[in-house]
Amino acid sequence: MTCASVSLVAGAALLTAAPALAAESYVTEDGTARITVDAEGDFTIVASPAAPSSRAGEIVCTGAFRNRKPYDHPHAGHSSDRKKVNAHLSIKCTGPGAGATVVTLTSRMSDGRRIGKASTKTGRGGARVGGDLVCLKQKRTYQALGTISIKFPPRYTPPAASRTVKSPSKPFKQGKKKLCVKP
Repeated sequence: MTCASVSLVAGAALLTAAPALAAESYVTEDGTARITVDAEGDFTIVASPAAPSSRAGEIVCTGAFRNRKPYDHPHAGHSSDRKKVNAHLSIKCTGPGAGATVVTLTSRMSDGRRIGKASTKTGRGGARVGGDLVCLKQKRTYQALGTISIKFPPRYTPPAASRTVKSPSKPFKQGKKKLCVKP
């Protein structure tokens, strides 16, 4: 189980993984962003209008896969004819102004000994990116590593937030016809 610790860095809420036993909620040091991380590591970052009297609503950014997790599980890649393992990082922002929120995601796959090429995508209101790595004949445990960077529209606090995330780990090896299979 993981949760996050929060510190304020150059006006951005920075979240880093830290061991914990229960779900926790944080408010950034300047009191502007609410960050919730549950016992499974799922997170939600909420930005509020800077002016308390503003009619603009909150922007909420969350992972978009199973149980709100930002990553899906590592799996044999369909675009590589199942010869690589990949996982997808996906974030979706909702609320008024979400379409003006810039989300940048970077993802890469690792088997503990090798690390794949980084893939980066930027989108407004959300983004999705995948990282992959070729299967080997030896059984290896694959995990995707990613970085989420969010820039909220003007007049929202915090102005930006970032977080590092990891996918669940899954074992794979190269099977018949060099296809990735679960051992």
